[in-house]
Amino acid sequence: MEHSEMSIADYLAVEAESSGKVRSVLECCEGYPARYHFDMPASSKMNKGSAVHCALLEPERFAAEYGVYPGKVRRGKEYDAWLVETGKTALLASEFGVIEQIQLSLERKPKIKQFFATAEMVEHSYFWTDTETGLACKCRPDLITKHGIKLDIKTTDGKITERSFSRTCVEMGYYIQDAFYTMGVQEAMGTKINTSGCLMVQSKPPYEMTVYLYDELYKRMGERQAREGLRIIAECKKSGVWPGMPEIQDVTPPAWME
Repeated sequence: MEHSEMSIADYLAVEAESSGKVRSVLECCEGYPARYHFDMPASSKMNKGSAVHCALLEPERFAAEYGVYPGKVRRGKEYDAWLVETGKTALLASEFGVIEQIQLSLERKPKIKQFFATAEMVEHSYFWTDTETGLACKCRPDLITKHGIKLDIKTTDGKITERSFSRTCVEMGYYIQDAFYTMGVQEAMGTKINTSGCLMVQSKPPYEMTVYLYDELYKRMGERQAREGLRIIAECKKSGVWPGMPEIQDVTPPAWME
């Protein structure tokens, strides 16, 4: 099932397995109930990332829903009055300046701009039942073009070199998220994803951006681990046992350090 007009708040309210849940149990099963049985406030970093997403994917909605708060901090009576008066999400002048620089950077990237120009589905919500485990699942890809290319947008204050991305991709499980989204879109709509990747965007000078497209090895590894995560969730829900991490572990330097 696909929903094109569902808000992010309504999407988050739907009880279903997500890529975040799948990735969390691959790290530690005990983290699943601890993290997802309570409402957790969004961090300022998450809010900044949401603003960048909106500015790049839906510039008209960004202009309508976000505004520049003239104060230095988002608190106090003046801030509360500004929220009531404008009805907008507040960005500090410095934050808005960063988003303007990112938008200007995109204008200098004709090949990346083409992904946005050919976008057919932007932040659509997808829901399906996993055939193997019977679990209800959901996903919300950032962008799918009319050519079947799926992109997810990630912002970072750090480097976006291939070496840096490779480490972050593995540590954060971006490739698992990508596979889970691909599974979801194809299960929910029968839509074939021909190519998928990640648009990395720097949120500090020089505000560079680049798209990394996943190769077949990343895709196979991502799907294998996404399916393993779903199996773990199903088994833990059935047993009621959510194992934690080992209390003591040996460690050795990773291969890339040699």
